[in-house]
Parts: sequence; structure tokens; C-alpha cells
Amino acid sequence: AIPQQVPMWAVRTVLQNDGLFDQAQTLINESGDVALKNVWEYGNFADRNSRAISVLAIELGLTEEQVDQMFIDANNLSV
Repeated sequence: AIPQQVPMWAVRTVLQNDGLFDQAQTLINESGDVALKNVWEYGNFADRNSRAISVLAIELGLTEEQVDQMFIDANNLSV
């Protein structure tokens, strides 16, 4: 099952592990979208079907399957 919500820290960690964090950070900073920036900076959770995730996936060139795997990987992280 694909988790529908995961912690933002876990999303960031998976992006770092996959070598996509810096690109995602740049895209968000350059987007001019205040809400997207706030979700990235201050959001507690990422929703699989959110606009923010859709925008990031498109801009990073990720398939739906890759995004699903990122959510699975993020859900499996623990500290």
C-alpha cells in the first residue's frame, strides 16, 4: 500500500538520499509560489495527492511510480 501522508522530514531525507534535494530546493525557491514555499519550509506532513507533490514530481521529472516509491521509502524511515 502507498502511504497517503508522510512526515516532511522523511520526504526531505528521501530526496537527499536520491540526490534530488538541492534541485527540489532550487525549484521551490524559484517558483514564486508562497504557499509551496511555506509547505516546504514549515509543513509537518506531505500528502501524496497534494498540488505541492504534483508540482515537484513534474519539475523533477519523476513518474507516478517513482513518487509512490518515495512515499514508501519515507514511510519506512525511522530515527
